[in-house]
Formats: sequence, structure tokens, C-alpha cells
Amino acid sequence: MTAIYFDDDATLDAIAGATAGIFGYGPVGRALALNLRDSGIRVMTAPEFDDEAEMASNDEIPALPAAEIAQTCDILIITTPDDALPPLYMGSIAPHLKRGDLMVFTSGYAMAFGTVEPPPFLDVGVLAPRAPPATRSAPDISAGRVR
Repeated sequence: MTAIYFDDDATLDAIAGATAGIFGYGPVGRALALNLRDSGIRVMTAPEFDDEAEMASNDEIPALPAAEIAQTCDILIITTPDDALPPLYMGSIAPHLKRGDLMVFTSGYAMAFGTVEPPPFLDVGVLAPRAPPATRSAPDISAGRVR
């Protein structure tokens, strides 16, 4: 039998008190960071480029080096392009992974082709958007709706 879930069925209990680190602050990373923050989750980012760092600053999302994000955060969300992921993962993320961390990829290619292999003590998920994030409007925010 198929189960259908609605907004009221979802809670943040599983991640309450966690800190989310977003690697990359492009359109997908920014949308995830803002939605998590607006949901009450502490968020920080490791932007790839200066303009992303400036945007994060304007959004009041702390921007830190990738290794510091990996050390500090419980939820690691990787939004960087697939070709940039292996050196980022090996150099800044893998050395700091902890038992119980949740790592979420916005593309499954790195795992599918073996360029990144998360250790077995991690929880791993894939959230693979296939369209640009919707723009958040002031009426949506003020009405408590976030797209």
C-alpha cells in the first residue's frame, strides 16, 4: 500500500539541535541554507568563490573554510560540482568526518563512479535537484511558506 505524506506529517525532530554545513553557496546551496535557517536549523557555509561568500554574508549565513565546516557541523550538504568534489572531499571533508554525521550529496555521480566513498559510519543521502530553485518572495516568507 502506498503511503502519502503531507507537510503536517514532517517534523524537524531528527535534526533538531544539529548544525548544517553547506559546501558551495550557488543557487542550490543558497536555497538549502536559507530554507534550513528559516526552519530553525543553525547553518554555515563553505563558499567556493568570493561572490558566494559575499552573498552568504548578505544573507547572514556564516562563511568558513571547508575543513572548519566539516569539523563543526553534524549535517554536511555537498552542493559543489561533481568535478570539484574529489579534491574538496579528500582534502577538507574526509579527515574530519565523525560517527553520526549525515552527509547529503546534491548529485550521486561521485559515489556512483567511485570518486568519493563515504565511510560506513556515516549516514548518507542524495538530494538531486533537477531544476533551478524557485525564488523566494517576501509574501511567501511573511505567510510562513517557503518554496
